[in-house]
Amino acid sequence: MAEAAAGEPAWGISARLDLKAPTGSLARAGGSGGVDAGLALLASTELAPWAVLHGMVFGSVVSPLASPVALQPRRFHAGVDVSLVLLSGRWAFIVEDRVLSPLLESGWTVLDGGNDSVYISSPAGALFRTHNQFSVGVRRGSVTLALSEDFTPGPNPRGARKWFYNANAPDVVLALTVVTPF
Repeated sequence: MAEAAAGEPAWGISARLDLKAPTGSLARAGGSGGVDAGLALLASTELAPWAVLHGMVFGSVVSPLASPVALQPRRFHAGVDVSLVLLSGRWAFIVEDRVLSPLLESGWTVLDGGNDSVYISSPAGALFRTHNQFSVGVRRGSVTLALSEDFTPGPNPRGARKWFYNANAPDVVLALTVVTPF
């Protein structure tokens, strides 16, 4: 973290390492049965006294499921998260966008019998393609109210709008968060 002199913007860079041990029960959907690891690089900078930009680039290595199922998660995942916080007294307005690589191995198809409605309403697009989560929120003190929507960017040759793909939409999430000290 860089210490800023009076009137100069502040900035900081940090790293995070995640390790997951195979402690959950696969039979109870409590774990994958393998060791997973992740690394993230995070950065923040003060654009102005009223605007802060946060960013994160992350990647992980995921163990295959310790089960004889053919459908497995991808070995490597990656993502980028960018958020902008605009400040005004005790109020903050937050805009965030997170892009994630596909969750599952490619090469699978949906058995939809050629019915585009079945295909479009399936999770296939979200699980086998890049995924995007967009959120906006308002914070006052320790209370945050946010709306979030996820979608799958890119073309959808089977959809009514072929230039845009939006999996399982709309599924807007309304979140209320209250942070209290222990």
